[in-house]
Amino acid sequence: MIRAAAAAVAILALTNTETIAGVCPLENTWRVSIADLPGLADIGGKGGLVRFIENVAEFADVDVVNDVVPFARSMINVESGRADMHIPLLHDSNTPFVNAKLMYSDAVLFNVPFQFYVAAGSALTLAQLTDGTRTIETDSAHIDFFPFPVDGSSCIECSLNKVRLGRIDAFIYAEPPTDEAIVLAGLEDAFERHLYENYPVRAVLPRNACGRSINQKLLPAVVKARKQSGHPLFRLSQGRAD
Repeated sequence: MIRAAAAAVAILALTNTETIAGVCPLENTWRVSIADLPGLADIGGKGGLVRFIENVAEFADVDVVNDVVPFARSMINVESGRADMHIPLLHDSNTPFVNAKLMYSDAVLFNVPFQFYVAAGSALTLAQLTDGTRTIETDSAHIDFFPFPVDGSSCIECSLNKVRLGRIDAFIYAEPPTDEAIVLAGLEDAFERHLYENYPVRAVLPRNACGRSINQKLLPAVVKARKQSGHPLFRLSQGRAD
């Protein structure tokens, strides 16, 4: 449920601090900062991820004030107390906390498969791709995800062209945007894929009483929303737990 704009303005004026009793003063309204993801969360508050978070709030019996902003600003909003939650962030199991001020939610919003993309006809196996002897690129923001050497890239299409031309052995990145780039370029037959890992995507919460309070409500609400979701990215099958 989303209440009147006047209530939202009043909530936004509050800070995300702990009370003396350690209870979150904003536990009935969540200020959610969502990273701008074309098609999933667009500036102006449209998209499947925005609708999904509104459904989660319904199941949690809280109000929600969504704000879709650039990724870096969204994270800063939570650190500075201007938002109670950032969405989304891939979770590498080797990092239990985001940083000294922020933590991952227990709830998994959805999963993103990371694939190795190699040239069609390549004889490289998954074991060879991870043995540390190959030339591999990934998105610069995800270099620390991998226990083998990778080089950073800021251009999916550029890295894929390097793979296709034999200048690097592989490109490893999230399947949805990489597959989209391949289809747009009409190069579906130019690459083969090897699944590396399905990464969980979680919310980012403050490491304080507010964050812990939201985290407790968020987990069951996300499970319920995913079971009822009609969106293939968020849908959680009966009997499946992330």
